[in-house]
This record gives sequence, C-alpha cells and structure tokens, in this order.
Amino acid sequence: MADSFLNKTGLGHFWARIKTYVASAIADAILHKLDDDAIATASEYGIIKLNPGEAVELNENGQLIVGGRLGQFPGGGVYYPTTIEPTDVGSSSFLMTDGAKNLQVSSRDFAILAGANVTLRGSHAAGTTTYRVSNTYSNRFMLSAAIGGRMAIDQADATANGTAAILSVEYANGTPFKVHFGANEADNDIIVTTDRSINPNAAITKARVYGVVSSNDVIAVGQGVSSPKGKAISLGQSTKTDANQAFAVGNSVHILGNNSGGIGRYILIDKIGCFAAGEGHDFTNATNGTSAFGYWSVINANTKFAVGNGTAYNNTSNIFEVTDDSGATGLVVKSPGGNKFKITVSDAGAISATAL
Repeated sequence: MADSFLNKTGLGHFWARIKTYVASAIADAILHKLDDDAIATASEYGIIKLNPGEAVELNENGQLIVGGRLGQFPGGGVYYPTTIEPTDVGSSSFLMTDGAKNLQVSSRDFAILAGANVTLRGSHAAGTTTYRVSNTYSNRFMLSAAIGGRMAIDQADATANGTAAILSVEYANGTPFKVHFGANEADNDIIVTTDRSINPNAAITKARVYGVVSSNDVIAVGQGVSSPKGKAISLGQSTKTDANQAFAVGNSVHILGNNSGGIGRYILIDKIGCFAAGEGHDFTNATNGTSAFGYWSVINANTKFAVGNGTAYNNTSNIFEVTDDSGATGLVVKSPGGNKFKITVSDAGAISATAL
C-alpha cells in the first residue's frame, strides 16, 4: 500500500532508494555481528553456537536442548532425569531413578532408587488394587521394605505411567504384618493394596516395588531400598533402616533398632546398639548390644557374641558363642565331633567345661 501511494505522489523513486539503503545497512549489521568480536561474553550480548558433543543442541521446533540437565523441585531439591515427575524432593536433596515417576524423598537426602521385582501369586485381573504374594521369608523382607512406598508393573510401566502408592501390606489371615524368619506359609499370602490399579487394562503376574525415603539426612541407594527414619544409610536390595542412626548394607538387611547396623544378607536387628555381618542373623530374641558374624547363627537372650556356621533358617548353629550369664562370661565352643561345651570361670579362677 505504501509503495502504491508513493508511486502516485511521485516519490516512488526515492522510496526505492531508501529501501535499498536500509536493506544494505541491515545486511552489513548482520555480517558485522557474525564477526569473531561479536561472540557472546559474560557481559555482552552476541552469537552463541550449539555444541552437540556436549549435548547442547536444538530440537525439531528450534528449542534449545541442554543434555544432562537436572530437574529442580520447588523448595530446593533436584532430580534426574527431568521426566520422572517426582511427588516431592525436599530441600537440599537429590533423587535419581531408573525413570519411575511419583517417587519422593525428604530433606537433606541422597537417593538413587530403583525398583525390586516381585512375582505375584497367580494371575491378577485387570483393574484390581490388591495383589497377592507368596508368604516366604524373602518376600517378607522385600515387602517390608516396600511399606509406604510405590508399585508398578515393571520399569517400563513406572516410566510411562508412573507408580501407585502402596496403602497397606497385610497377611491374609488378618495378623499384623512384620518381617520374620520361618517357614513358608502357603495358606497365608501377603496382600499389597494400592491407591489405584497398576494394571487397568490387562491381567499381570508380576510387579515392581519401590521403597520410601521419608526422613531427613539419609543415603538410600539400590533396588527397593527404604529408610523411613533419619540419619541412616540403606544400600543394596530390599534393605531397610527403620531406626535412627542406623545402616543396612546388602540384600534383605533390616535394621529396626537405633544405633545398629548390618552388612550381608537376611539380617534382622530390632535391638539397640547391635551389629551383624554375614547371612541369616535373627536378633528377635537378642538383647541390646549383641553382635553376630558368619552364617545362620543362634542368638538367645544371653548371647552377646555369636559366630554362626548354620546353613538355613531351619538349620541354625554357632561354631563359637560368648554369653552373659547374669554378669558371668560363658564361652560356648564345639568339639571336633560337634559336641557343645560351655567354658566358665569361677571367682577363684577355676575353669570348667560343661556339656550342653
């Protein structure tokens, strides 16, 4: 319209000259901007380049992509990958997962959380929110660590559709659920209830559970690990520190007593100031301040130190034991033939051995 008006008024020639000059000036400005001295600095606007080698590039919509970027949660927590959409990441915390959505951690926590796979007992119809699992001692450890946590079908489902909240873990016969050693209970399944169906469209025979990190000052790393209490470390698979100032390292290590720790496999400590290393140590009948090493030990009320040489939960034994007999020290040892003797000392210093 402007060109037509100017042509009619006799100014078209001058307008064409002006447009040519402006276009040339703009082109010169652009070329000048492309000079090396026009590269952006910390204080000056300028040109920047993409760097695909450092994962800085554009997507198909011309948007800048910065690879390896951490997601920031309101309040100061960070998470990775940015697609996991956590429920909560507390201040000064870091959460990283295998892609599962809806996980959460409290404040001042470091958490690398993957799920633990569990086989369901039989096929579960589409739309259910209750899932039955065989009542074995290994499943008891796994699902005890999942209390208060999350559940999905598998890693792909957790990544695509997110995880459902675990509302309860119960025994089918109604008795309160707790982790313990012992025989399989074929007629008393473990029942996991979720806030929504993880399989709304098809039947499933498997699931994946994630633990919970719901207290402060926690390090939790592994598959299905959990730390509901603070100032604790939980590393491995299905480990749980449900106590303060505690640590659990290994597979199915549960520390339920303050200031206690365990390293190994299938360890249950519910007393204060205890420690165990190895496999198959059950502190249910122990007293505070007890320790155990080795495999599948026997720990009684007067045991203070045990070295186990058992083979399973139903075949426990000690190769060596220190007892506290009302203040007196007892040493329980085995002969080459497997006979057990308790060695004691009298107030006069006399040593005696009693067959057990």
